[in-house]
Amino acid sequence: MKVRNLYLKRNVLVEPLFNQWYAWSNLIAPATSAMYVANLHLKIMQSFVTSPQVHVAALKNPANLGGPYINYGTDRANEIKALLERTQKEQAHIVEFAEAIKPWTPLSLKKRTAFRSNRFTGECRSRSRGTLNSSTI
Repeated sequence: MKVRNLYLKRNVLVEPLFNQWYAWSNLIAPATSAMYVANLHLKIMQSFVTSPQVHVAALKNPANLGGPYINYGTDRANEIKALLERTQKEQAHIVEFAEAIKPWTPLSLKKRTAFRSNRFTGECRSRSRGTLNSSTI
């Protein structure tokens, strides 16, 4: 059997995914990705599963494009429900981490004292099971 080399055209774009969502720079850092999963992705999926018709109706208005809506028909609610359940199960540690850092998000680096900073870093490390260092927090 002869092997054929196949190539993509120069204008082909690759869009990586993060938990089945479009990956973008805010989903790279552990803290921001955790906050997006816990406070945006899960809530949008829960909203769609509860009322898919609201999402469909909202997206008929072009002003709502890019908003907190899932651009699928109501017939795909079961797929989103499965993704929601899978995300809740597989990303539970990320949601836990988001809850751990939530009280600290409004604080700026300038306002934190050394004590607060050390306490924050320690709490985050214990919740992240050692996968973070202070430069990523």
